[in-house]
Amino acid sequence: MPSLDLINAISSPYHWGLYTGVLLLALTLYSIKALRSQQPLKTTFLIGLIIATGMVTTTGWLGGELVFRYGV
Repeated sequence: MPSLDLINAISSPYHWGLYTGVLLLALTLYSIKALRSQQPLKTTFLIGLIIATGMVTTTGWLGGELVFRYGV
């Protein structure tokens, strides 16, 4: 049976990946909507991109930790 430490290590990047995917999907849909209505993208979209970049970076770092620390 895997240790609780390993279970927590696996679930953390999994959840970060889900939340990142939802944010990126929302940003994509907003971008498509703005493109079709020929409206310029707002600063809220750019702030969302910056947040998404941080989330992708965090997810990758946690996944790397999972591989190198636990060998999963």
